[in-house]
Order: sequence, then C-alpha cells, then structure tokens
Amino acid sequence: MKKAFLIPRAVLLAFTALVGISLGANEALEKTKTSTHVVKQPVRAIVIDVDVGDVRLVRGGSSVEVRETVEYALNKPTVERSVQDGVLTIKSECDGVWLFDCGTDLRVEVPVGVVLQVQTDVGNVKTVGLDSRDVRVKTDVGDVDLDLTGDVDHVEARTDVGDIDVAVPDAAYSIDTSTDVGDEDVRGVVQDDRAARTIVAGTDVGDVDIHGR
Repeated sequence: MKKAFLIPRAVLLAFTALVGISLGANEALEKTKTSTHVVKQPVRAIVIDVDVGDVRLVRGGSSVEVRETVEYALNKPTVERSVQDGVLTIKSECDGVWLFDCGTDLRVEVPVGVVLQVQTDVGNVKTVGLDSRDVRVKTDVGDVDLDLTGDVDHVEARTDVGDIDVAVPDAAYSIDTSTDVGDEDVRGVVQDDRAARTIVAGTDVGDVDIHGR
C-alpha cells in the first residue's frame, strides 16, 4: 500500500517541479516592446481583432494613432494593420506554446465619428470619451467598459464571462440587456422600445450596467 501511494506522489512532485521551472523560464524570457503608428489615410471605420490582450480606445484628433504593446516569451505576437476603402483593420495573433504566454495590448486614438468593431478572445475592452455613432464590441473572456459621447445610434456589447458597463448621453434608447448569472441595471436614460437609438448588452456570467453620463 505504501509503494502504491509513493508512485503517484512522485509523479505529482515531478509535474509540479516542471511547471515551476517552465513558469520561471517564462518570466526570465519575457519581453515587452511598445511601438506607435500614425495612420495617414482617412479612416471612417476601425475593425480590431485581438486573440489575447486589452484594447483601449480614446478620443483623438484628426488621425488615428495606434500604440501597440506586445508581451511574449518565445514567440512574438504578429500585428497587422491595413487600410482599405477607409476601413482600418488591426489584427493581432499569438502563437504561443504551452506555459509560454504572449499577447498584444492596444491603445487607439479615434477621431470623431469613426465606426468601431472590436473583437477579442481574452481581454478587456474600454473606451474613454469616444464620439462614435456605432460601436460593436465582443469578447469571450473580459470586461466591456464603454464611455460614449455625442449622438449614439447603436451600441452592441457582448461577453461570455465578464461585466458590461455602458455610459451614454442622456437620451431615449431601445435597450436590450441580458445575463444568465449576474445583475442588470438601467438608469439615467429613457427606455423606449420605439426609439431609433439602440443598446444591446449581454453576458453569460457577469453584471450589465447601462447608465447616463
């Protein structure tokens, strides 16, 4: 009986040691690099697709400015930027290996009136003082925090696991909120199912909070 107990315990200890060594190597090898890019072409819409990383969107001037911060141990994330027909597409992919993480955080300065579509697999999405008529955000795991100004026509915020907070100017909106596990709260705005302005916010696990600025 004693021998049967010691064998799995030895395996567990070996595995624990391997994990510790791998995590220590990951920390020792980890690199961080930041770069900034100014988009000279006119932009009417921005599409962002990030597998791992946070996205922060702030109100900017006449041009889009993108600051990328990549973190990696072995494999550096790939970040691609392209503009076609006035649509700026930013795509980041992380080809990390087991126990070695990588990711890309984005900070984007957005001119007034630019339409936004953001998608992440794992990461938080936050906007600060953004003036956009149409904002659509989807993340699998992460919080969505939208602070919007100006005339907002349509807002869509979805996450599988995370909280959603949407702040909009005081006006009448058609509002649809949902959560399987969490609380829903709407305050400081007029709810009108016939309103032209729409807000859709849903999470599987998390709270949904819609309020006036």
